[in-house]
Amino acid sequence: MARKLQQVQAGEVLHLIGYLMPSRRGARSLKLNIIDWIQEGDHGLLQENRP
Repeated sequence: MARKLQQVQAGEVLHLIGYLMPSRRGARSLKLNIIDWIQEGDHGLLQENRP
């Protein structure tokens, strides 16, 4: 997933699909686990990022 995200240009709008979970057991801080994302196209149209 990290390699796929490296190809995204700075400033692009992404709609993330994932979930929040504690960063470690008993922690109060959360981390976002990204499963997939959808990029906005040139004209605001959504394009799924699936292989």
